[in-house]
Amino acid sequence: ETDATVFRLGGDEYAIVLPGALRAQAIEMGERALRAVRGYAIQPRGKRPISNFTASVGIALYPFHGIDMASLLGNVDFALYQAKGDGRNRISLYDQDATNLRNTTRRVYWARHLREALDRGRILLYAQPTIRLADHSPMHSEVLARIVDDNGALVLPEKFLEFAESLRLVQDIDFAVIEKLLKHRGQGAARTRMRHVINLSQVSI
Repeated sequence: ETDATVFRLGGDEYAIVLPGALRAQAIEMGERALRAVRGYAIQPRGKRPISNFTASVGIALYPFHGIDMASLLGNVDFALYQAKGDGRNRISLYDQDATNLRNTTRRVYWARHLREALDRGRILLYAQPTIRLADHSPMHSEVLARIVDDNGALVLPEKFLEFAESLRLVQDIDFAVIEKLLKHRGQGAARTRMRHVINLSQVSI
């Protein structure tokens, strides 16, 4: 019953456009969207209903937070990750505070960068051998993940692991590592009888 249009931006991201709405109306619409998602349930056949759905909402206002579509969507993205960074399942209005903006910019960058690395297969595996000191014989190899950036340079885990965990992408990275390792062993590496050890995230465990 409102003059609103809903767009799917991709994946599980949607945009609600409210022409002529004021700040309070935008926040109220965000609250309605959150209540709708929280109240949603799926009834699998023969099983208990699944109803633990949540969402995060970011709000940007025209013309205060952008005068064109690109800047408005970009600042909605910032607000969305501010909401996620504050604990998820909440609303965040775009905040121009320098500190928050800097932190959120990094989160937005890594969210896109990590998702692109997963989608394009830019995760590389390296094997670090563990050697027995008594006779210097190899015991097993620890599998380490690297990401290739747009310039072809390797990005080490200390750069992206914290963001992967906070953005809940670390399990996807774990699965990608396992899949690549199994393919590698299936191509003949298993004949070496070398054991491989993978560090899994707490989420995956």
